[in-house]
Amino acid sequence: MLPEPLVLQLILAEFMDPDRCLAACEPKVVFLDEPTTGVDVGTRQFLWDRIKAKGARGCALILTTHYMEEADALAQRVGIMCNGRLRVLGSPQHLKSVHGGGYRVELKGPKETADKAKALVESLFASTKLLEAHGGFQTFEVVGAAATDGAALVKLGPVFAALDRAKADVGLETYTLSQTTLEQVFLNIAAEQEDEDGGAPSNEADTAPEPSSNVRPDVAALSV
Repeated sequence: MLPEPLVLQLILAEFMDPDRCLAACEPKVVFLDEPTTGVDVGTRQFLWDRIKAKGARGCALILTTHYMEEADALAQRVGIMCNGRLRVLGSPQHLKSVHGGGYRVELKGPKETADKAKALVESLFASTKLLEAHGGFQTFEVVGAAATDGAALVKLGPVFAALDRAKADVGLETYTLSQTTLEQVFLNIAAEQEDEDGGAPSNEADTAPEPSSNVRPDVAALSV
């Protein structure tokens, strides 16, 4: 037995003229409720490509998802809800800059010069927090100077130049600088929600804030 969507498609192709059938398949607005839940990675990528192609043809798509990477890959605007309340709305880049906690820097070098490497990172950014340290491997969360809209400004050119010089000065072997993910944005927003609801914030410096069991990442991704 043919699945119902395929039967409907065959009926449209049989009884409608091609122009009307094409118009019926090209709506101006499409609502998608968790379209990739339960599918494998290959199918998910296929659906992402189809969604992007649909948006490129001028269709406005509104989708809900629990996958932060999906919202980041597809959406031009993202709204995040916690406990049924819309907490933030903006572009993925805006949400990362304002609510993400800045950048993450990872350094790998000799244990003997780890303190000098740490001092270098502290000199390059307005605020730094050491998240992890094992021998010569260190991970920092860093924030640049605050902008007027609350975003963190980081001049990457001087940062990369200083880290490149550190390879010779302190024996730095490798370094990476990456931006906060939407997943971390949600964790930060969930922690704020817990504080507003009377939850005690965590005092652990080396662990990311975990949402309570009744908080789940409901994301409305808007792709126009």
